[in-house]
Amino acid sequence: MENLQKLAEELGITAYLSFKGFVPNNSIAKHYASACCVVVPSLILPSGETEGMPVVILESLLSSTPVVASDVGGIRDIIVDGFNGFLVEPGNANKLATAIGKVLADKENILRKNAFESCHKYYWSNISDIYVKGMNERITEDL
Repeated sequence: MENLQKLAEELGITAYLSFKGFVPNNSIAKHYASACCVVVPSLILPSGETEGMPVVILESLLSSTPVVASDVGGIRDIIVDGFNGFLVEPGNANKLATAIGKVLADKENILRKNAFESCHKYYWSNISDIYVKGMNERITEDL
């Protein structure tokens, strides 16, 4: 964190950042909600491994916070580019910065509204209903 704080000072952007360190579970939602966006710059490792589906993305959307993330793994299943956030090419800092700028330019908070709307299908109750429905259909087909 020290290195990042020093870099932020060198870049003159400390007024726009907040380094919180550890945040207890009972206050995470208020931190998400106070952010203009959550940035998840994931990479693809040389082995081909990458993020699956980071929980931080669902938590952000539930807090009405748009997400700027790398277009890798399961992230693309949740973030709809230009709707509830933006997807960028992994490792491309310029595109990441451009996407963050687009979130900041959303003065009508359309991305924020869409973020909250898009997370409903990931509620456990909805996921379990879909799972049970699928299992029932499979059982019926097997009969």
